[in-house]
Amino acid sequence: MKSIVCCVIIFSVRLGNAGANEPHTPSTNFADLTLTIQCTNAVVSMGDEIPIEFVISNCGTADYTYDNRTYDRSGRMGEYEITVETSDGQTLPNLSFGGFSGGLTGSGSLHPGEGFTKTIPLNLWSVPPWAGQYRVTGIYHGNMGGSGQTGVQSAPITLTILPRTEAQMDAYINSLTNHAGVDWMRLAFTGSPKIVPFLLDGMYHGGDSFWIDKALAVYLLHTDRIQTQLVAAASQWGLTDGLIYVFESYHLPEKDWVPLIARSLRENSPDTWAAGARAAAPGHYDDTFTARLIPIATGTNAASDQAIWALAMNRTDASVETLKMLLNNPNKAVRLTTEKAICVAYCYRGYYHGQKLKPDDFNKKFQDPSTYLDLVQGKSKQ
Repeated sequence: MKSIVCCVIIFSVRLGNAGANEPHTPSTNFADLTLTIQCTNAVVSMGDEIPIEFVISNCGTADYTYDNRTYDRSGRMGEYEITVETSDGQTLPNLSFGGFSGGLTGSGSLHPGEGFTKTIPLNLWSVPPWAGQYRVTGIYHGNMGGSGQTGVQSAPITLTILPRTEAQMDAYINSLTNHAGVDWMRLAFTGSPKIVPFLLDGMYHGGDSFWIDKALAVYLLHTDRIQTQLVAAASQWGLTDGLIYVFESYHLPEKDWVPLIARSLRENSPDTWAAGARAAAPGHYDDTFTARLIPIATGTNAASDQAIWALAMNRTDASVETLKMLLNNPNKAVRLTTEKAICVAYCYRGYYHGQKLKPDDFNKKFQDPSTYLDLVQGKSKQ
């Protein structure tokens, strides 16, 4: 009824404005918008991607301008939020996807009476834990999440999710993996622990790292069995950046980090040196790492920068001696990386929790926060 009334009003206003030929003034007033949603799949089963179509309509008298984004590096666009309630009124928790980080952006303009659609997977916001009926509501927050604006909310719809037997889930997983291009996003949405071997194979052999990491950290329940599988993989093949992220989400005990980092820093495993150094830098450190990090930091390899940072964030006498030598390296880029690492180790430690540098280890200029601003601009302090 609201949509019918607003369209009648719009038609009348347009007739009045046509004679005057007055231009519309762009509006960002959510009161002029209506939102309806629908699931575009007639049948939805456990583990499926659940597409929810947003229909945003302008029922005002002025144009509505908006960012027409098709992608966000964080995995979801904050303009479009979906909330899900169980049949007994419990709201499902919002998935932890991290902050928004931008992506492909265009712009659009809705004239009075016009609308646009956007289809968003419900699975980006919630994971329905069992088959049954759910109450789904959409919220449109406006441009890039609306800077705290509450946005416009849809009327809720009822979504029925059908069960899948174990055999049916096995067949579905096989359909997502038994061909040349694995559908990593839909594989993550299954939430099945049976996908762990596929995920680990993809992690080490060129799979979609974003969805592999999200599957392990966000979509799969954190269980001892899966953690054991992940530790076994890292023990055999070394750490990856994705596994570091996943282990952090598991709050892996400190005693388990040390052997995995040591494995990753082995002399015969150059492909895992960078990840090993990155894991060591924040504080998962053992002094025995220093002997391996020094040749990596002073060598000509892709992991040298990470090794320099790890040495700066976890002080030993040998690491200080190595960093002083690197400050005199003939390569300007190496000197700059070393200066930045030393300055951050003194001034901006943040989540770095290793042994701190001593005040008399390096020149006082590296203990001045303003120095880092110069270094970021490429101005060496040597």
